[in-house]
Amino acid sequence: MLHLRPEQVALLDRESNKSLQLRLLARLREIAPQAFATNTESEILSTLDESIRVAARLGVRSDKALAQFASLAFFVGPGFWEIPAVRSFLSLEGMSTDQKIFLLTNRLRKREEAFPKTR
Repeated sequence: MLHLRPEQVALLDRESNKSLQLRLLARLREIAPQAFATNTESEILSTLDESIRVAARLGVRSDKALAQFASLAFFVGPGFWEIPAVRSFLSLEGMSTDQKIFLLTNRLRKREEAFPKTR
C-alpha cells in the first residue's frame, strides 16, 4: 500500500488547484473574452485562487461547483459570498454546498435570460 506524507498530499492539492485555475482561466476567456481583456493573467488567477479557497472553506467539493463558484466571483463580483442573502442561503441546512451553488447559478442564469440583451 502506498503511503503519502502530509507534505506530499499538500503538494498534490496545490498542483490540482493550479490545474483547475488554468482550466477555468481558459474557459472564462473563451466564454467572455471582452470581460477579461483588461485583466492580466495574474489578476485573474489571484481571484480564482481566492474564490477556490473560499469555496473549499464553505464546503464546495466538486470541480464543477468550484468552477461555478469561481465564475460567480467574476460575474457577480469578488466577495459575492459575503452578500447577506447569499451568505444566508449558503448556510441553509438540508442540501450540500455544491447543490446550493448549482441552484444559485441556475437562478442567476434564468434571471439574466429574462432580461432582453442590449447592445
